[in-house]
Amino acid sequence: MTLKISRSPNRVLSIRDLRIDAPSPEGWRPLVHGIDLDIAPGERIALVGESGSGKSITSRAILQLNRGLRTSGSIVLCGQQICGLGARKLQQIRGSMAAMVFQDPMVALNPVRTIGAQVMEPLRIRGVPPKTARARAIELLERLGVRDAEARMNAYPHEFSGGMRQRVVLAAALICQPSLLIADEPTTALDVRAQEQVLDVLDDYARDMQMSVLLITHDLGIVAGFAERVAVIYRGHLLEDRPVDDLFANPGEDYTRALLAALPQIDGPLDQRLSTVGDPRVAQGACS
Repeated sequence: MTLKISRSPNRVLSIRDLRIDAPSPEGWRPLVHGIDLDIAPGERIALVGESGSGKSITSRAILQLNRGLRTSGSIVLCGQQICGLGARKLQQIRGSMAAMVFQDPMVALNPVRTIGAQVMEPLRIRGVPPKTARARAIELLERLGVRDAEARMNAYPHEFSGGMRQRVVLAAALICQPSLLIADEPTTALDVRAQEQVLDVLDDYARDMQMSVLLITHDLGIVAGFAERVAVIYRGHLLEDRPVDDLFANPGEDYTRALLAALPQIDGPLDQRLSTVGDPRVAQGACS
């Protein structure tokens, strides 16, 4: 089953019939099956599903980051067709129209380069003078909650906590003021308190700048307080795309209900066993 969505023509991102295949000894094997998805200006949408459901490769396809995979369909970002673009044009689009934040800041950051150099890099690549780039980097780091940002521009990633490192990664992604931020599990490597702080900072910035956010996550616990819409993906199929309150109150698919049932409840009994999501190798009613 493939869900088809049609929305307002005023869109930052419009995906139509996105298909992603991986090579195998038997030929090309489908991973993502004809996904349609729209994101409006300033909208925050969560793409949720278990590990291996197709969340990350779908999000990476937006910026053509899936090496070795075959991608077909239409991806229109800020009015620009992304599919089929050359490397030079894609480099111009990445960071300016859309930027991406990955889940582990220690992997995303270069350990032998200063924080300041890494935050300024997207501007320097685009020819912004060093003094201007530095001033903008300091301003953005302060806005994202990095105290004494000017002094810490000369620090290295290992001198920051996990939550602060993720703010630095956010700053590097946001420095060119993209219309869309793709956040792939941005809080997975953080403790609960740091998760809340990073999401609050991201939420405030997105609202102030009218920036759209595509949040990739398997954690429904962080979705309710951040996203306006939720799209549920399972085995490469988009099953549901609905307002967050509607989906939590009345999930329409067995798989969505299974995800919600696996979420711990604060007011639940202490001896309650959480449900498990079914084995994806076994046929499920949601995708039949």
